Order: sequence, then structure tokens, then C-alpha cells
Amino acid sequence: MFDCRLACNILGWQGGTIHQVSKETGVSVSRLLDLEDCSEPALRTLFKRPKFEHDCSDCTFLGHENNHDLYFCASEPTIIARFSDEGSEYSSGLVFGLSEDHILNKTLRAALSLKEPREKIVDYFDKYHQSFPERLSLFHKIYEEVTGQPYSHRYFIIHHKDLSKPVTYEECEIISLTDEERAQYVKDYYGCQAIIIPLNVVRRHLNME
Repeated sequence: MFDCRLACNILGWQGGTIHQVSKETGVSVSRLLDLEDCSEPALRTLFKRPKFEHDCSDCTFLGHENNHDLYFCASEPTIIARFSDEGSEYSSGLVFGLSEDHILNKTLRAALSLKEPREKIVDYFDKYHQSFPERLSLFHKIYEEVTGQPYSHRYFIIHHKDLSKPVTYEECEIISLTDEERAQYVKDYYGCQAIIIPLNVVRRHLNME
């Protein structure tokens, strides 16, 4: 049952009506009345209202879970679970999100459900963790559980007749392919001046950012 007093408290009000809550949060009255989970964490997530102060303008609030405010920070990129107003009291790190029993696992899953954070996180793991296959395996599993889609590896496609000459960016493209799509791509392009290279290999050799 919807708890209007709790909702008002989350909004920083001393009191109010369900209609006022609806107008402030953009959540319809009918949806509020039909909520199955009316706990504080669920309402904070629904209202996009963090519990603790957080001063990073690059962070996107993802929700509230187990007395933690969850964020994705685009500038790192990283994920953050804050448990206090104190500036230093938070956990962070995409790698820690791979652990099922860590609060950052919930943060990682929440971030992967959104398109822009998902793309940045995929780029991060492709760029920095190719030498840690066990980490990549865990990440791919979480990615597929969250998105319901097979993980697509990033590849650099070079369309070039003579690889002894410098390759220009105009002759290249970056695409995402599943293992099955990659096999078909290679089959289609063999003999057609196209070479497919894992993106992390290109970044490592060309020092790409």
C-alpha cells in the first residue's frame, strides 16, 4: 500500500497529498496506488531522489539499494555506491561490480540497463581488461543477463588495399559483432580488401584513446 507520509519525507516535505507527490515526481496517481513495493529504496529509485549528498555533476543517479545511493560516473567511467553524506564514504570501481555479493554488482547492473552508460562500460572493459579473461567472462555474463542480448565484441574494420601503407581513419570503421556475426563478416569480406581486428589490439598498437 502506498505510504504518502514516507513519500513526502523522501521529497523533503513535512506533509502532502498523493496528488502533490504525483505532480512533483511525474509518477501518475494510478501508478503510485498500484505499486507492489512501497519501501523507501523503491520509492527513492522511482522518484530519482538520492538519500545522501553527492557533488559530482558527471554522475547519473541509478537508484537506492541497501541504504546506498547508486551512481554511474561518465567522466571516469566508474560506478559508485554512496552510503553517507561524508565525501569519502562510498565504494567505487567497475571491476568490483563483477562480484555478485558486492553492492557495486547491483550498481553495474543498473548502469548496464541504460544505453549511454552501457556503451562507456563496454568500451572500458574492452580497452583495459583483455588480459584478464576471467573478468571479461564475468562481465559478458552480467551484460547478457541484464540486456537479454548476446555480448557483442568491438572490432576495427580496415578497408585497405595495401597494408604496407599508413591506414587512414577514413578507411576504417568500428563495429560491434557477436561471435556468429563475426564469422559471417569474415566470410563475406575475405578477398574484398577488408581486415577485421579486435578493437583492443588496435588501441594497444596504435595507442588510441
